[in-house]
Amino acid sequence: MSRSIAEVASGSSRIAANIADVSAASAGSAHGVEQTRHASSEVARTADELRHLVGAFRL
Repeated sequence: MSRSIAEVASGSSRIAANIADVSAASAGSAHGVEQTRHASSEVARTADELRHLVGAFRL
């Protein structure tokens, strides 16, 4: 009986560790999404600025 309890406890620990790993990976993904959103905004801002500058050279 005590062996079964030890096996269940070990399995529970592995499950908890896996959940922690998934949580960390999710947090990393969320950070990556935020960086991508920020970079996209910067690209859009730069494109608008370039459109404005190129517009100054049109005849």
